[in-house]
Amino acid sequence: MLCGIRHALDLTDAGPYGEIAGYLAVHRGAGSAAYRTLSCVEGVPFARRAGAPAHFGVGLRETVCPPSGAYAAYNRYGELAGDGPPREIHACLSTGTRVATPCTRAVNSPGCAASWGTMTRHGTAYSR
Repeated sequence: MLCGIRHALDLTDAGPYGEIAGYLAVHRGAGSAAYRTLSCVEGVPFARRAGAPAHFGVGLRETVCPPSGAYAAYNRYGELAGDGPPREIHACLSTGTRVATPCTRAVNSPGCAASWGTMTRHGTAYSR
């Protein structure tokens, strides 16, 4: 899920943000309509409504999903649910899909394995 889309457009031209920037460069008058459409898939408002426990894995060198978007979703996660559900965030230096392994190890550590159970990434289950 894309989080912090407008800010990410200022940070990176990696896909999918490069595609959005390219579209806006060709369709100069379509900015507000494009941002209105993108707001339908913006992850931060969805995160605000969440009620289930969550683990966030953040790749600090990530260009496809910049860390600022992940932190924005984490900071707003469950805020409409009163005290909010339990959540954890683990930052990893890895990028791309390589972030799954170190962050999955972190979530399956003895301190949180009992709370979080099995994590899945691209159909591969990483059990506690």
